[in-house]
Amino acid sequence: MVERVAALEQDHSPSAHAMGSMLKIRGTELQQKMSEFLVESLGDYGAVAYPAPHAEPAQPRAALPMEETACGAATEMFFRRATTIYGGTSEIQRSIIAKSLFQF
Repeated sequence: MVERVAALEQDHSPSAHAMGSMLKIRGTELQQKMSEFLVESLGDYGAVAYPAPHAEPAQPRAALPMEETACGAATEMFFRRATTIYGGTSEIQRSIIAKSLFQF
């Protein structure tokens, strides 16, 4: 889809802006759903606050279950929620789509 948007932009197609906005909306929604799915599939382990891998612990600790898989999953999920905001909210992108396709 990215290649299609680039080709439309080169041809100065009026639908290029709409396609770019559609790509942004779809991509951010998929990112959010995948990160939410990962946290949900980890169950209780997805909600644990794991230390950063490079941080030195104040005291030695036992390895946490599923630490390699779950480390940062919740943080990633919360970060991905912002993807519908930065770069233009999804509502603004939908407005661009309507204006481009329906000539408002």
